[in-house]
Amino acid sequence: MAELARNETAVDICEREIRRWIVSGEVRPGDRLPPERALATRLGVNRTTLRSALTRLSSARLLSVRQGSGYLVQDYRKVAGLELLPDLTRTGAALPGKVAADLLAVRRQLLRMALESIERARPSDASSVVRAVERFGELVRTDADVSTLASADHDVFAAILSAAGTPVVALCANPIDFALRAMPQLAQAMFADAHDQLVLAWMLARWIERPASQPLAGVMTAVELRDRATLARLAGVPSSGEGTESTDGAVHASPGE
Repeated sequence: MAELARNETAVDICEREIRRWIVSGEVRPGDRLPPERALATRLGVNRTTLRSALTRLSSARLLSVRQGSGYLVQDYRKVAGLELLPDLTRTGAALPGKVAADLLAVRRQLLRMALESIERARPSDASSVVRAVERFGELVRTDADVSTLASADHDVFAAILSAAGTPVVALCANPIDFALRAMPQLAQAMFADAHDQLVLAWMLARWIERPASQPLAGVMTAVELRDRATLARLAGVPSSGEGTESTDGAVHASPGE
């Protein structure tokens, strides 16, 4: 059995190992897992621990169980959710750059939907967004660690969705944002220049205060440029022309920046 990580139980690591088999293709859809006794011996756990892990995997729809037939592997691509994204990248079942690009693209579309809602319902109360951005700015100025910055950036995103009053969009956005934060290399790339991320956050906050200040298309172009810079860092390719730009080429900064 693999070594336990901090705060990880034997059930956790047993579940993670079987999940890795499923995602990596070591066991394929339709395969039947070995009998419990053999499986417990292979994993170095007792059968009670194993059954707890199998129950979790069944609840996640990665396994199905029938009395007398054992546990059958399901096709995770048809039944699983975003919680498997970190496993996909760790096992090489999906390219990290491709996963990151897709996640950022979906996040942009959800952001666009929220901003379109704000644009239709103007004026909107941007106070919670401004407070979240101010908090993010404090952390940038004190050189907070990447994990702390990622959490604060999530708070900014959540505040924007809340200001939009679109609960369905917010519920769709949460797993995307959590998946992004679960990819350490991507987080490093996103916040390698946290100042640029802060500039973008202020741009969004100011636009929410005055949606008529510039076209939404310009705002979304700035977001896309920032995402491209992140993906370039993730791929190890130096990006040129970084900055938060609108369609008129102007770089927008917060007051005092």
